Amino acid sequence: MLNGNEYVVTVKDNKTDEAYLSVIVENVSGGKMVKSIVQNSKVSTEVNEDHVKKLLAFVNGTTVDELPVIEDLASKVLVVEATNKIGDDYIVELDF
Repeated sequence: MLNGNEYVVTVKDNKTDEAYLSVIVENVSGGKMVKSIVQNSKVSTEVNEDHVKKLLAFVNGTTVDELPVIEDLASKVLVVEATNKIGDDYIVELDF
C-alpha cells in the first residue's frame, strides 16, 4: 500500500496498451526517491536498460546523460507477474 507521499508512474505499450514498466516514487525533503522499479513478466525480454533509464530520467526531470551511474541496473528491477488490476486512475501515460 502506498503512503501519502508515494505514487506510481507506469509506462504502457502504445500498440497493446499493456503496462510494462513502473516505478514507485516517494516525495522526500529535497526531491524524489525511487523506491522500486517493477517490470511486467510478460514483456521481460522486450524491456532493456535504456527503457529503465528513460523512465528514471523522466521521474527525475533530467536527461539520461544527467543520471548518476547506476551499477548493475538490471539487478535492481523486480520482474512480477502481471495481474491487470491497476486501474487507469493510477496510471500516468508516457510515450517513449
